Amino acid sequence: MTHSEFNEIYFEEADKMLRNHGFWRQNSHYISQNETEFFIIHKNTKRTFFYGFTFVFCHTFMKNLDKEYSPKIMIPQVSPFVFSPNELNNLMQIENDLNDYKYDYEKMDGHYDGLKMPFEFESLSKNEALEYIRPILNIAIRDGLTFLKKLTPEFSLYQLKEYGKDLWIEQNWINDIEQHLTDKKTFANKTYK
Repeated sequence: MTHSEFNEIYFEEADKMLRNHGFWRQNSHYISQNETEFFIIHKNTKRTFFYGFTFVFCHTFMKNLDKEYSPKIMIPQVSPFVFSPNELNNLMQIENDLNDYKYDYEKMDGHYDGLKMPFEFESLSKNEALEYIRPILNIAIRDGLTFLKKLTPEFSLYQLKEYGKDLWIEQNWINDIEQHLTDKKTFANKTYK
């Protein structure tokens, strides 16, 4: 099997499993969105590398690195909540209410560093590919959508202020969240007066 053949199997299976749960496909990624948050199943599709899948959560009102609202979905490096599928699964099993969760930028910064291909494409059968893909999609449906429901601007702001390292990107995120909350409050006050 080639990387392209693996991708075809993945997209076919993901279309079957994810679309019934409100996901849509943009390029090689699947996205679900609630009022102000995105959940992105980020898939690297480069022919010569296989980094696997990364779960990315971000707010719709957050700007990209150029301080503009991006017409495309955020990449993992510019989002505060990035997990491997197993990492999110473990988090949601242990901390289903997220009360004990602690944001850690350094943890997410290493998602692409040193990751190895978990199998040899050449010897992979279609059934073996599906055995690798299906659990990832099940985690996305069960744990990813649960995390998305719990992700609020207030939660993100607390996490960044309490556990952030005062990095410039964290300050950008904080500014975006605070601006959103101010705008929301101003809009609510104008609407009900």
